[in-house]
Amino acid sequence: MERHSKSSSAVYQKNPNVPVITERLLKWVLGTPHHESLEALWRTTRNRSYFPVRGLHYSDHDFDVDFSSVGFRSLDLGLTLLNPWTPEKDIHIA
Repeated sequence: MERHSKSSSAVYQKNPNVPVITERLLKWVLGTPHHESLEALWRTTRNRSYFPVRGLHYSDHDFDVDFSSVGFRSLDLGLTLLNPWTPEKDIHIA
């Protein structure tokens, strides 16, 4: 269980069989707005059906930044918010 973030898919690259349950996700699934069971929480985290979705919630973009007189180009490391992620509609209980 992780306390302060929504987590990310990078966590699952280490061990995809161990879901990361954040404190906020636990409260959202067990309490308001969903009022579901521990079993539903486990299935939801195992299916990763609560992550923001590329193309729906955000898109990748390139960006350039200058530091002193040196320029840096970042390819696909920037994110543009398309639609806000909200627990009421974006946590899909498995």
